[in-house]
Amino acid sequence: MNMTNPIKLESVSKKIGKFHVNNISFSAFPKNIVGIIGENGAGKTTLLRIISQTISLDSGELLVPPKNEIGFQFDTNHFPEELSAKNINLFMPYIFKSWDSKKFKDYLDKFEIPETQSIKYFSKGMKTKMGIAVTLSHHPKLLLLDEVTGGLDPLMRDTVLTIIKEYVKTTSSIAIMSTHLLDDIIKIADKVIFLHKGSMLLEKDVSDISNTNELESELKNIIARR
Repeated sequence: MNMTNPIKLESVSKKIGKFHVNNISFSAFPKNIVGIIGENGAGKTTLLRIISQTISLDSGELLVPPKNEIGFQFDTNHFPEELSAKNINLFMPYIFKSWDSKKFKDYLDKFEIPETQSIKYFSKGMKTKMGIAVTLSHHPKLLLLDEVTGGLDPLMRDTVLTIIKEYVKTTSSIAIMSTHLLDDIIKIADKVIFLHKGSMLLEKDVSDISNTNELESELKNIIARR
């Protein structure tokens, strides 16, 4: 996929049991960060998994880069707990041809992640930070980030958000991030999407939002009208 092209979802729908992600459409362009917000169970993680192509569509059209050009960091650790960051740095080149060992070590330093300690001894925040380091170190064109700042202290939250924003802008990539933290959306996103019970009820440029109170009030009014 040429990086001058946007990613695009057109009428994307998926039914999983009784839950239905219904008729989602939006686009994002290089250097865009899209924030997805909504209550627990709104469909945020399901939508990210659809975009990552780990869940198939029931209907609609999905235009995204191939899987090896997508970096995704969900809110759980997917590496064996016995591994260390050093172990991960050794085997990741066999998974991603674009793996950048030096960049990974740079992120470990920024996030204060020990290289030789087993993941099982990491806090939730440390696991999240290491996951972000892995995600960014194979130079993905599309970042999918699920609640990545939820377990971080305020200072590290700001550090992670700054790194994500810098990565997107300097590489002309695209990021789609889900979060419960409206402050994160205001700080780095270009567009906000509001999901409610599997449906998209709002798509808005963040430049049109003054502050989190204004956004929260608008979301409450949208739900009240339904």
